[in-house]
Parts: sequence; C-alpha cells; structure tokens
Amino acid sequence: MNEREKLVNDKDANNGWDTVAHPDTSNEQEVEAPRAFEFYNNIADETDISILTHLNSTNPEAKTEFLSNPTLERPNNEWAKLKPSLYKENIAKIEETKLQLEDDNRLSYREKLLLEIEFGYIEKKNRLTLATAEYNSATTPEEQLATRIEHQKANAELYGVPDEGTFYALLKQKIDKIDVGSLSPEDRQEYDELMSMLGDLPTSTEPLYAPQQSTIDRFGEMVKIFYEPFLRHVPKDKESFTAQDAADIVNEIIRDEISEETTWHAKVKPNAGMASVGSKSKVINFPGARSKGDYTTQELEKIIVHELGTHALRGIAYEDSAIQVFRSESFPGRETFEEGIAKAVEQSLEGKFEDPDSPAPSRYIMIGLANFRQTNFRETFEIMKRLEHLTGGWNEGQLYDNLQRVYRGTGTLPNNKDLAYYNGNIDAWKFIEKNIDDPNLFDRIFLSGKINSEDPEQEYLSYEMKTGAMETGNN
Repeated sequence: MNEREKLVNDKDANNGWDTVAHPDTSNEQEVEAPRAFEFYNNIADETDISILTHLNSTNPEAKTEFLSNPTLERPNNEWAKLKPSLYKENIAKIEETKLQLEDDNRLSYREKLLLEIEFGYIEKKNRLTLATAEYNSATTPEEQLATRIEHQKANAELYGVPDEGTFYALLKQKIDKIDVGSLSPEDRQEYDELMSMLGDLPTSTEPLYAPQQSTIDRFGEMVKIFYEPFLRHVPKDKESFTAQDAADIVNEIIRDEISEETTWHAKVKPNAGMASVGSKSKVINFPGARSKGDYTTQELEKIIVHELGTHALRGIAYEDSAIQVFRSESFPGRETFEEGIAKAVEQSLEGKFEDPDSPAPSRYIMIGLANFRQTNFRETFEIMKRLEHLTGGWNEGQLYDNLQRVYRGTGTLPNNKDLAYYNGNIDAWKFIEKNIDDPNLFDRIFLSGKINSEDPEQEYLSYEMKTGAMETGNN
C-alpha cells in the first residue's frame, strides 16, 4: 500500500482521519513549510480562472436574432472574454510549478496532496478555455479538426461525458409523457415532426436509477430537523413572498442562526430570472424578474435549503481560509456533488424523487443530442422546442437560454458541464442511501466545505482543515 492509500484509508474510530505528520518533516522543514505552502497557494490564486465568465457570449442581441431568424444554424455569439495568451501562460506556469512541487520536501503529505488536486483542476479549466479559443480561431479544415479533438478531450477531462444509455432512457421517458391520443391536430403534426427529426430510437432502454421511497422519507425527516432553525424564520401568516421578502428573511437567518461576522448576505438582482449563489462574492441573489412572480411558502423553503442551506452553508465555514481551494470552488467534482445534494434536499422536503420542474433531464438530453447525434444548435433547438412544448416544459426563450449553456464557448461544440445537474442528483442519492445510518452524514455533506464527499482524499483534507492540522503560517 502506498503512502496515499495508507493515509486515505486510515480512519479513526470516529470516522475521521488520522492526522499524523509526514514522516520526512524535520524541525527545519516545519519552519520553512508555511512559507513554501504560501508560495504555491499564491500561484494557484494567480492561475485559477472563472471558466463560465470566460466562455459566456458577450453579444446579448444574438438571442433575439436567432429566435426571429429560423435560417440561422447557430446564434451570432461573440466571445470577447476568451484570452488564449492568458491560458497558455497559466498552463506553462502550472506545469513548471508541478515539477517544483514534486521535489519540494518542505511540505507535508497533506499539503502536497491538496496542491496536486488544486493545480490539476485549475490546469483542466485553463486547457478547456484554451481549446475553446483555438477552435474559434481555426481557419483551415486541418486546424478545425485538430482543435475540435483537443476541445473534446479537455471537455471530457473536466466535465466527463454523457452516458448513451442514460441519454436514450431520459429521452424515452420524456417522449412517454406525451399523451399522443389526446393531441390536437396542430400538436399531432408537431409530434410527427419531432419523431421524424429523431429518427430511429432504441426499442428498449435500461431502467433509470431512483432512490427508495423509504430513503427519501427518512432523509426528509432528518432535513426538516436539521433546517428547522432556518425554516422557522419563514412567517406562517403570509402566503406569498417577494424577492425582497426572501432576501430579508435569508439575511435574518444568516444573522441569527449562522454568524453576525460572515460577509455572506442576500440581495435582489433586479434583472435576474432565477436565484443564484456567488461563492466568491458570497452573495445569494434573488431574482427581481422571476417569471413565476412571488414565491409561495413551499417555494421559498426550497430556495432557502438549496441556496443558503447547501451552496452558501458549505462555503461559510471556510470563507476566511488562507487556502484558496477551501475558500473558493476548486475541488474537482465538487459542483456536481453539491448540485445533487441541493436538489436531494428539495426533493426530500416534497417527499418525492420525480420533479417535473427540474431542468436536469432536458439538459442531459440536449447534451446527448449534441454528443451522440451530432446535432447543431438549430437542430437541437427544433427538436427540443417540440419536445418541451408537448410536455409542458420550457418556452422558446427558456429553451434558448439553456441551449446556450450546452454549446457554451463555441456555439458549435457540446459543453458537458450541465451533466452535473442530473449526474449530481443521482450521485447524491446513492451517497445518501449508502450512508443513511452514518451519524456524521450531515456533517459530511453540509459542514465539510465545498468538497466532493464521495472522494476519500477530499474528505481527508477537509477533516485535516477542520481539526487544524492543515493550518499554515498564513493563519
């Protein structure tokens, strides 16, 4: 058994981690290590990027133009925020730093492990943005093919790939919701067009995973107890809540139940259509332009446990950490697991796994179409427009917004990031079912930082951080 396997598997009686120091650490090295760790941590700060900021289109007029012009194969997006020279510089710096790190015996095992994970993830983000920029600037067929292959590789390494069986099972599940016999003549024509566009489909598909109802019920009871201090702040004598009401209630919860010292806070984002959390800005945004209008009590409770109780709560404990990976979002797999937990919490409050309002299956289907059917933006749009209309889903504007995410960065090649919503939900429920009897379950998923709780190495580092073993000279 190697050093990594030994440490990762060496749990104590309380399901924590053994915190023995790296055996090679001398007194002189212990003095120098904090400065060494700070050196590497600063490089991580300098080379990390917010990948979505770089890949989002900078042409807001593209949406109106695409929706009004059916001849366009894709929107006339602009990618002004892509900076290939920056990504190349970052990658070169990371590669150089990783070589230095290998031979640096001033650091403990835990510090090296954390930095290896961190730099690996940051490098993947830079490589995908670089591949995206180079694909967009390719001018010859040879360049386009080479950069497409590089993009496909970087995309898969960062976000994974869709499962073909899951794609077809979700597509069939969606189609089966259409009551074909009750369709109007116009809708029947739309259905026939949809099936013609899809062509041959598998005659049978594998069953999709779903948690046992007993697991949902039991986890739901635990969630209600865990979040009772939060949810009791929602007034029982009101039936609806504006975005400002919601922000005020969340700020009250943060102040009274979490900490008066934290800089996390909620506010209304006037032009936003949905709630969101900025993990770096430490802001919970409530939408001032929500299409459904004010929140019902149930909707507000779901938002509170999702945005505050999961996304914010998992970051609050480490907001002042000197270690960048704990302070922000740089653990690989973190977002997938966290989105899954946030959704599982909502589902457990409702007592059911099926969620007709969840965008996750549709996003998976769109990514599947782009990957397995090689559909372009327009083709995917026309298929999904009919599928969503016939199943009471997104309107054209909502569909466009979600499809931009699927082709984010190029308008042509699939970006697999949004697999996280479906995969994360499945992974979270499997984790919950496996660990439902663990007395530390809620600590592991809500109070251990922004980690992927399925990853033993990340859990090990989180435990070290909580116990102070990860403390450096920065603290």
